[in-house]
Amino acid sequence: MTRLEVLVCLVAAAGIAGCGTSAGVVQRQATETCGQLEARAVDGDGEAPQPAPAEQAAPDEAPGVTLYFAPGEAPPPLDPPPAAAAQGEGASAEPAPEGQEVKTPPFQSIKGLTFGEIFKADLKAAPGRLWNGTKLSYGTVQNVAILGGVFGVDRIVRNNVDDRVRHKLVAEKSTWTACGDLGEVLGHPGLHFGLAGAWYLASVATQDEKGHDLSKVLIEALAINDLSTGLLQVSVNQRDPRGDHYAWPSGHTSSSFCVASVLHEYYGWPVGIPAYLMSAGIAATRVGDRRHNVSDLIFGAGLGIVIGHSVVRGELPQIAGFSMLPYADEDGAGIMLVRQW
Repeated sequence: MTRLEVLVCLVAAAGIAGCGTSAGVVQRQATETCGQLEARAVDGDGEAPQPAPAEQAAPDEAPGVTLYFAPGEAPPPLDPPPAAAAQGEGASAEPAPEGQEVKTPPFQSIKGLTFGEIFKADLKAAPGRLWNGTKLSYGTVQNVAILGGVFGVDRIVRNNVDDRVRHKLVAEKSTWTACGDLGEVLGHPGLHFGLAGAWYLASVATQDEKGHDLSKVLIEALAINDLSTGLLQVSVNQRDPRGDHYAWPSGHTSSSFCVASVLHEYYGWPVGIPAYLMSAGIAATRVGDRRHNVSDLIFGAGLGIVIGHSVVRGELPQIAGFSMLPYADEDGAGIMLVRQW
């Protein structure tokens, strides 16, 4: 197998495992919708708003339910609710100026909070988020089927490709061998954790809400991915071409593709495609440097992609593959069903 074929295999595996999983925007729409419902439920003084007599519903009128079906795209944004309450206990909300729109932030608000307050809240929520991310990664039929399929491809490659590639690399040096040190550094899970941590600190310092949300999710996804990879490596204890232990699956590959998947969820294909290609290049250097067999990369890439996408996806209830979200408009409230292709 040539280095071009290795790259093609990895990119193809990335496309298959990541297909249909980009739904981070759905979770943010749920947050926005819940804010709309909360704003409608309570007015500025904490009392339920009383409708005008002309707007009173007939006694026998039943509340309506709206189903929103949106193939290929997220639902349109709702009308902005009144201004959110100020941060901190005891702070009262001020109504928005007449005629001025106030948008619901799609991410958790950290404006006006100190670093200690933000870090304490994030640390308190970390165990629950990790457990939830683990359930999302391994608790769905879709993910189990994807990982099972990737494992099947992995075994086929191991029995039919690994030996040929290994013998060829012993006989001749390739360009990927010369890039082995670069792949070792760029694909190291410790570097990924360090960059995610730096991103977190920078986002809190600059009050960047999207960066704060992304860095938290990235740290969570990397923790689940690296723990899963480590447990598999210790359990299987497969040797690499150099004879070293704990080769399957590749930790550098799974961590790189996990990062690429999270970036893909937040920024779409313009960022996702370069990230996946870089991850595939890192994986190829691991084979060229005789640190891993090709089969080690196949399952490592699939594992990282599944975990990265699943953690970002969030905990949304589903019916027959459709996400259930609360819905509100001027005429009432209900439930909408959303699915993306």
